[in-house]
Amino acid sequence: MILPLKVVHIAAAAIWLGHKILIPRDVRRSIRDPASVQSFFSRMKRAERLGIGSGVVTLLSGVGLVQLVWGLTKAPWRIYVGLVAVLAMFVVGAVLARPAWNRIEFGAEVRRHPRCRVR
Repeated sequence: MILPLKVVHIAAAAIWLGHKILIPRDVRRSIRDPASVQSFFSRMKRAERLGIGSGVVTLLSGVGLVQLVWGLTKAPWRIYVGLVAVLAMFVVGAVLARPAWNRIEFGAEVRRHPRCRVR
């Protein structure tokens, strides 16, 4: 039971951290080609769902591993450091990244509006 859970945990963490690697290139490409903006936003929505889902799976599989191996109260301190880091990443996503992304979407929507003078 522990080995499959470890595999799920490592795979989910790799997806969670790794899915963001190609986003900057996609942003640069979409800025150069205004016609691709709509497909860019749909790709970012998919990336967001993948990131949130894999982050939740990372958190839950990590808690499950801790429970199976040590129990929640007897885990080494480094495990709690990892838990705090994961929770901090969720907070950063909710407090900083999500509002910033909402402003980007709003700005793109305003620029697409026919009465907007900024193009």
